[in-house]
Amino acid sequence: MALYWTIFFVPLLGAIFLKVISLNLRIILSILFFSSLVIIIGFRKEVGGDWYTYIHLYDDRIVPRVSDILSIIKMNFLYDLLFAFGQQHQLGIQFINTLCAILFVAGIVVFCSQERNYFLAFLISVPYLIIVVGMGYTRQSAALGLILIAISFLKKENLRAFFITIFFAALFHKSSLVVAPFGMLAMETRKITSSFIVPILLVIAMIGLSADALASMFSTYISDDIRKSQHASGGLIRIILCVIPALLVLRYSKVLFPSKVLRRFWLRFSILPILALFLVFYASNLADRLALYSIPLQITVFSRIELIFKDPLFKDIAYIGVSFVYFCLFYLWLNFSFNSQSWVPYDNFLF
Repeated sequence: MALYWTIFFVPLLGAIFLKVISLNLRIILSILFFSSLVIIIGFRKEVGGDWYTYIHLYDDRIVPRVSDILSIIKMNFLYDLLFAFGQQHQLGIQFINTLCAILFVAGIVVFCSQERNYFLAFLISVPYLIIVVGMGYTRQSAALGLILIAISFLKKENLRAFFITIFFAALFHKSSLVVAPFGMLAMETRKITSSFIVPILLVIAMIGLSADALASMFSTYISDDIRKSQHASGGLIRIILCVIPALLVLRYSKVLFPSKVLRRFWLRFSILPILALFLVFYASNLADRLALYSIPLQITVFSRIELIFKDPLFKDIAYIGVSFVYFCLFYLWLNFSFNSQSWVPYDNFLF
């Protein structure tokens, strides 16, 4: 458990001493944070809620033949490719986990480094995104890392790179495509040029080819058997944490996002957690998955929360309040959540 608290308190200290940390020191800390997290996530042993599920998949999975192109595209192609390579060369589950961890942590580092309070953005990422998702949902964590990179391209108004990255994210987990329409809605029609056509068509083609798989996934989540037998523990709290920044975006979008492209994206994206809130009482697992892709909204809004206030005192109170809330949530989850037993104690293949 000490390891988890170390991961939390390092960015907390960085957020406190943000003004005295030089750019060079920040770069060094980012490299150390990146490499440490890749080792902690990638080489974890028997850690995470789905650990044994992935072990069974690794031992028993039959990867589609390369000649069956359409079948491969409909599957999670890049993840299946890692499985095939790892199985054929007997590299172990840690090989797959480490490569996915590299993508995941790279996405967090790139995304958070573009925020006003770099370390606060990291801190917000720790309790759920890094610990639970990073160590629990291997495929989705890799996809989320690429989604974070895609949104980082959007911050630079590079829409072409956004769609290309979303396309690759979907090759790890098809549910990543839920983010693509919001990027399309953020575009100004008059600024669309021929350079956008190919990446947009790639994403649209992926959506079309994955329609059956996505429909099957959706029907599974809302089926009576799943709704009655499975309930997303803590899902309502996670959704509320996404709804709050969504409401702040609706109220303070111009203050939070000076960029028009970014503002249009987050305004439309805010619909996702609000939709999840209505779904949580009917299909909690589906609502929880929607909230999963709303985590970037938490990071970007709460790390910019000082922009809402003019008084320096209120800015500091807002930062302290955000840090305290995530500290409390992390403490409660580690000590009282039934699911946390899959994360505690932590074990690693290397140490």
